[in-house]
Amino acid sequence: MNYMSAKEAADKWGISQRRVAVLCSEKRISEAMMVGNMWIIPSTAEKPIDARSTRYNQSEEKTVKPFLKWAGGKGQLLKEIERYYPFDSGKITKYAEPFVGGGAVLFDILSKYDLEQIYISDINAELINTYRIIRDDIDALIEMLYGMKNEFIPLDTDARKEYYM
Repeated sequence: MNYMSAKEAADKWGISQRRVAVLCSEKRISEAMMVGNMWIIPSTAEKPIDARSTRYNQSEEKTVKPFLKWAGGKGQLLKEIERYYPFDSGKITKYAEPFVGGGAVLFDILSKYDLEQIYISDINAELINTYRIIRDDIDALIEMLYGMKNEFIPLDTDARKEYYM
């Protein structure tokens, strides 16, 4: 059997090398194996389906939660807010969230309804940029966050404070 490196697989599939390593460690690439400190993948392997989607069928009953806390967040009010959802038929196709913040209501609705179009906005441009990066370039974000973690972990307390600031 012929093998390719994680880098070759990343180039072939159009994803990051780090993502290929994660897929291998999750055993999502059949017959991939660790040799020394690198993954080798059968050259005939297909790119696995991306399982990181936030859309779930109602029958799976998965809870999707915000990835950050936000001042004025609605997470603790979801049960109360949910009573006012006008979606008894379950046939909605569009959702607009004018003050997304941490997205508690957005993620609750995403976990319950199959939507075709979603519009989110917020006065905080950096927050909206964060949602765009997560939507459009998650692999690059994950790679950058791992890099930051690797820089941060070895630091002492004072250096960590400075890094944070």
